[in-house]
Amino acid sequence: MLRTFVAVSVADALKEAVADLIDSLKTAGADVKWVKPENLHLTLKFLGDVDEARVDEIARAISIGSEGTESFDISLAGVGAFPSVRRPKVVWVGVDRGKDFLVSLSERVEDRLALLGFEKEKRKFSPHLTIGRLRREGRPGDLPNRLAVQFDGGECRIDRVRLMKSTLTPQGPTYEELRQIILKSKADPTGKNDCSSCQ
Repeated sequence: MLRTFVAVSVADALKEAVADLIDSLKTAGADVKWVKPENLHLTLKFLGDVDEARVDEIARAISIGSEGTESFDISLAGVGAFPSVRRPKVVWVGVDRGKDFLVSLSERVEDRLALLGFEKEKRKFSPHLTIGRLRREGRPGDLPNRLAVQFDGGECRIDRVRLMKSTLTPQGPTYEELRQIILKSKADPTGKNDCSSCQ
């Protein structure tokens, strides 16, 4: 069984900007497990444990759900926390430009995956980049006040959707790409997406 999720990646320049933000928030004295910069991503759908034999089937569903979606730009801006800034449990960076495209892509992919038996999320998808999680019973320190910081992480192009494998280790999760689906460019007249598993 593989622990899997569907995601899009952000450019290295954005990861570096977020890494600088994390470094500044680390001084808030909060008991937080911060995400490693190389692991930063935008999750579209968490699938959980799936049989390895279903990987190609899942990738095809993602490809069909992504069909017709052109590559698009996003920008990162703002910092917040779930369930609230005053009671932070999950710290995130928000998406400004491109948010509607991410929501539409997520919904279309989720509709196709629902046909394979993956339950739809009850809450509406809210695009965000998770950057840290407070440890159980962890102290927030001065983090609630520090989350009022202004943050502009820059822009990047989203041109593919990835099916990822997550392996939990004592040092934190490690991620491995299982499949990637290339979104069509604006110059592509076919309207078809390329799925690396759909030959």
